[in-house]
Amino acid sequence: MGNNFTPILLALALLLLPVQWESVSGSGLLCKEEERRALLHIKAELSCSFLEWEGKECCHWERVTCHSRTGHVIELDLRYPDGPHMINAYSLLLNATIFLPLRQLRSLSLSELGICDCVAGAGFESWSTLNKLKMLDLSYNELNRSIISSLAQVPSLRIIDLEGNVNMTGNVPVNEFSATNLEVLNLRDCGFNGSLPYLGDWSSLKAFSVSGNDLYGTITSTGLCRLKNLEELDLSYNNFAGTLPPCLGNLSSLKLVDLSHNQFQIEFPTSFFERVISLRYLSLSNNQLEGTLSLILVHFRIIHILKLWHFQQVHRTFESKVPICHFNFRFLN
Repeated sequence: MGNNFTPILLALALLLLPVQWESVSGSGLLCKEEERRALLHIKAELSCSFLEWEGKECCHWERVTCHSRTGHVIELDLRYPDGPHMINAYSLLLNATIFLPLRQLRSLSLSELGICDCVAGAGFESWSTLNKLKMLDLSYNELNRSIISSLAQVPSLRIIDLEGNVNMTGNVPVNEFSATNLEVLNLRDCGFNGSLPYLGDWSSLKAFSVSGNDLYGTITSTGLCRLKNLEELDLSYNNFAGTLPPCLGNLSSLKLVDLSHNQFQIEFPTSFFERVISLRYLSLSNNQLEGTLSLILVHFRIIHILKLWHFQQVHRTFESKVPICHFNFRFLN
């Protein structure tokens, strides 16, 4: 299971600030009648009884966000409101076509609704006509990897969150997504196993999490060094081993790296951490660390969080010889 810190989801929040979309909840604009009817149909189909949608002005309804000028629905949040559990006690087959009238939709959350699959002939591929849809949250449902190919057929998507769909299993679906324009993919706690596939052809990737799966092997031949736009990498809570490829130091956009709770062998000083001066968050806890910390920390003058606790000491003592007050970061635990 992954840790409590969810940096990928923080990235989603930053990318989806409603103000960027000139959105408004509760404006004086009349919503589109076709979209109002579609919303009521969606509520009924998904058994979202917690939604108190009444009246003709759907832009005033809770969890509905409309564009400030056009009145079109651009954001819809149907997550269950009271915690990480599914609203439906049964497995739900989703008819994805019920969302097609929302042609200007940009962000959609269907988290924790018990969705296990799509109705035959009405899968996510039908959303290929929703060319404004950028963000999709399907976390904590009962989906398996059969839905991956249909999601990859929605070319407008930039952010997909599949966290907590524990029935995915098999290899991480890199090949399906690498030809898309996807920028953020959260696969935390999905039940994937095996080694990490080659990522080097996924040029658009900015944030990637496979935390809390059952992945193993080395990462030296995964093509990570070719991901020049990568800002966040979370490989924590797996069984990765071996050394880190030195070429990771060439990824000048990296801001967050979480490699904790693996079996990486990391010797300080290391050229990777010497060169990546953009880092703000680094977690290496519960790995095999050795060497002396003093020669590397001088490069971390702007890092905010550094986690190193519970490491395994190998061959020689791991130590820091530089006073903490010299640097603008903080240790956790």
